[in-house]
Parts: sequence; C-alpha cells; structure tokens
Amino acid sequence: MAARQAGPAGAEAGPAVAAAAPSPFGHVMVRVEDAEGHHARARERGARILQPPTDFPYGERQYLAEDPGGHHWVFSQSISDVDPKDWGGTLVSG
Repeated sequence: MAARQAGPAGAEAGPAVAAAAPSPFGHVMVRVEDAEGHHARARERGARILQPPTDFPYGERQYLAEDPGGHHWVFSQSISDVDPKDWGGTLVSG
C-alpha cells in the first residue's frame, strides 16, 4: 500500500472545502484530472456550486457542489506534490 498524507482535520479530504458548507450527510471526494474544466461543465449543467475551485497548500485544487438530495461532493485535482511538513501534516505509511 502506498503512503498517504494526513493532516489536521483530515486534510487529504479537503477540510477547508467541506467546512465551507457542512452537510448532515458528510461529503464524498472524487478525483478529477481537471477541476476547472469539471467545474465549468457542472455549472453549465445547473449544478449547485457551494465553493468554486480553490488551490490549497497541500497541493490540491478542489471545488464543492451539492446534489439535489443535499449530498456534498468535493471534486479534487492534484496540482503539486507537497511535503506534508510544509502544510502542517505528517506522512503516514500504511
């Protein structure tokens, strides 16, 4: 199993994005190749965008959308390989 990055409040799942609009259902994170393009297509098709694409210090570009059932979806693109100590995280081997 590959090493993963973990940090305060589960940073690998985009806490800043999820905290922007809490949901009683939690949120699901989906990896995408192009967060900006994915966001544009979702918005064009009427998705409810809760937070636009945002770059985070842990090397992810993420945006948050809500589906008609109230479920929150974080779409995430890796944009850089950042050492966990650079953003306050720790490397966890599993």
